[in-house]
Amino acid sequence: MVEQLKNQIRLLHNEIIAQRAWHRLEEVVDPKLVYHNSFIRGRKDFPWFVRFLQELERAFPRFSMRITELKTQDDRLLCRYPFSGRHEGKFLGLPGTGIDVQVPCVALYGLRGERIHEIQVKVDMARVRQYLLQAKRRRQRSEHAA
Repeated sequence: MVEQLKNQIRLLHNEIIAQRAWHRLEEVVDPKLVYHNSFIRGRKDFPWFVRFLQELERAFPRFSMRITELKTQDDRLLCRYPFSGRHEGKFLGLPGTGIDVQVPCVALYGLRGERIHEIQVKVDMARVRQYLLQAKRRRQRSEHAA
C-alpha cells in the first residue's frame, strides 16, 4: 500500500500538476476526497480541490510543487515540497504582484482503495506573510513614485 500511495503522489505532482492535466485528477484522487489546508478553513471536497488548483494556475501560471521528500507516517505518507512561482494573477483576494514566491509545504496523503482519499496540507504562513508584506511595500513605493 505504501508503494502504491508513493506512486500516486508522484503521478499527481510530477505529471498531473506539472502538466496542468486537471482532467486526469480522478486517476489518482478519489472523487470523495477530503482536503484540508492550513490557510483555508474547513474541510473541502474534490470539486473545490480542482477549482483551487485551477485558481493557483491562473495566479501563478508556471508554479511548481516538486517533491523533495516522501516518507511513511503511520498509514499515510508525508510529502514535502516547495510551492514556487511568480504571483501574476489574483489569489486569495490579492491582485498579482509580480513577486517570485517559494513557500515550504508539507502534505499528509491518505489512500482509500487505489486513489488518494485525504490530503492535509500545512503551509509556512510566516513565509506567506513575508511575501504579502513585500508586495505591499512594493505597491506603496510605486504609488509614491507616481
